[in-house]
Amino acid sequence: MKIKNSLINNKTKKIINKILYILFIILIIYNTLYIINYSIKSKKYVNIFNKIYITVAKDTSMKPEINKNDLIFVIKVKENKIAENDIIGYDINNEIVFHRVYYVKKENNKNYYLTKADNYIHNDLEEKTIEQINGKILIRIPSIGILFRLFENKIITIFIIIILLLKYSFNKYRHEKNKNIKEKRI
Repeated sequence: MKIKNSLINNKTKKIINKILYILFIILIIYNTLYIINYSIKSKKYVNIFNKIYITVAKDTSMKPEINKNDLIFVIKVKENKIAENDIIGYDINNEIVFHRVYYVKKENNKNYYLTKADNYIHNDLEEKTIEQINGKILIRIPSIGILFRLFENKIITIFIIIILLLKYSFNKYRHEKNKNIKEKRI
């Protein structure tokens, strides 16, 4: 029975290690893209080919629809794909802000979007045009954004990369040591 539990524990450990490894790789890729975007364009989000934007919700203005630290993927859409009650993301101070479209005004063959945060009393003062809008929410992953926000810090990223390299080196050393012990037994 102990051998069976040991095998289950080893399999569970391996699965958890693989999941953590994949998560760290995703976080490192996100951070690399974030640093590049921030360095080149001073934007505090990830922009992939001006089509997909990845960001972390920074406030509770759209709660309960969007909570602080939700990871949000935004996709660029055409003008005719934005309607009333859609939640759109647009750029303010180099960050993406999310508000709901409460009215679409057509004027001179151009749409103007009037927006408001769900938790604010007043509407936004400025009407948005399609050029100002990053897009609509594609995916929202609750609460995981806190990990991504940690990775937006360069020092923490370097620290985690060093830990991963040390872990890799230690595992390699341990594997070689075990291999040498097995060879000596033979």
